[in-house]
Amino acid sequence: MKKLLILVPFLLNASGLKSMLNHTQDANLVKAKELQIQAKQSELRSVSKEAMPTVDLGAFISDSHPRSFMQPGIMYGASVKLKYAIYDGGLKRAKKGQKRFELASAKFNKSFFTKSLYLQVVQDYYNIKSLDALIDALRQKLHTLNEQLKKTKVLVSSGFATDDNLYSIKGAIALVKDNINSLQFQRKSLLSLMSLKTNYRIKRVGNSHFVKRKVRFRANDLIKALRMKQSAILSGAKMVKSATNPHINLDASYNMYGYGRSDRMHPEGQNHQAKINLTAGIRLYDGGATKEKAQAIKLQAMSLGFEIKQKLQEQRVQYRLSKQKLSVAREHIRAMKAQYQAQKKLFETVKKQYESGLADYVSYLDALSQMVSAKANLAKARYELEIAYALYYYYAGYDIKRFIR
Repeated sequence: MKKLLILVPFLLNASGLKSMLNHTQDANLVKAKELQIQAKQSELRSVSKEAMPTVDLGAFISDSHPRSFMQPGIMYGASVKLKYAIYDGGLKRAKKGQKRFELASAKFNKSFFTKSLYLQVVQDYYNIKSLDALIDALRQKLHTLNEQLKKTKVLVSSGFATDDNLYSIKGAIALVKDNINSLQFQRKSLLSLMSLKTNYRIKRVGNSHFVKRKVRFRANDLIKALRMKQSAILSGAKMVKSATNPHINLDASYNMYGYGRSDRMHPEGQNHQAKINLTAGIRLYDGGATKEKAQAIKLQAMSLGFEIKQKLQEQRVQYRLSKQKLSVAREHIRAMKAQYQAQKKLFETVKKQYESGLADYVSYLDALSQMVSAKANLAKARYELEIAYALYYYYAGYDIKRFIR
């Protein structure tokens, strides 16, 4: 009951794997990706508003000394000007499409980065769990050695054992303590790295596992981001070609004027003027420059297409390897389980022989070390299976967080 009371607050303060992954949204690099998305959203809104007509207000005043012939000395006025592109050759439409694709690419980039960060945290998490299992096994070994040290001291004081056994046990205890300290430092280092990746201080890790199920392959978010980038590049080619399409523009203005220091030799002019201009034009020939610019952009898109194809092939290879890794990990667990059971029985036998004087201390310590190592290897094998499932879901193109329980 006392051990249970000690364990309860420990578990309550432990951080589950899904909770850690949720905290990665607060990581600085993830926030940087989010700001990039917001920047693309602002660019898209800006382009969308470019299609609206523009209205400009203006005013002027001039005072000439000496006055020009047939002009008053002071002239002032105000104007309102409206400009609207009735048809711009498809420029704004292509530019808006480009910004939409760039925004989608930025979102997929953030998603891929976050999922990759998830995988790193998962690997660190189960590596810590493996270290915990090894530390726990070594502590059990240390407890056994301390119990044996007490018994050996009694035997030495009674003359039934030599000091050699006593010194051997003390040396083994010192070595185990040193190993535990080394492993604890490794554990602390991994916790620090996880805290850096999640922007969240992690003290203890809880118990989490992956749901075991089959999933189908699909392209990951990196490939989707590259596809959106390719579409954005092709929209850039349309923007270039829009220069050779017809353009129709409407300009309207209204001006009001006032005057001062006027006379017959310097008369006032008109009080107001309204003007409307409707212009249309098309570029008939530019030496093929526009065509070459558009072709250069299309070649960039084609180049990116080959990169996308390569990334997709790489992901498929990793997906197939991750499925094979699952089978290897399962077989490894079965082997480590059989090894642990064998070493446990061997230790129990050697322990009885040692306590009966039929086995020496070297055999006893070797059997204990083998059992502890086998127990830690079994725990490590189980955590390696969890990492294998994380890799399997990741290379299948899924968010690994949804499979965590």
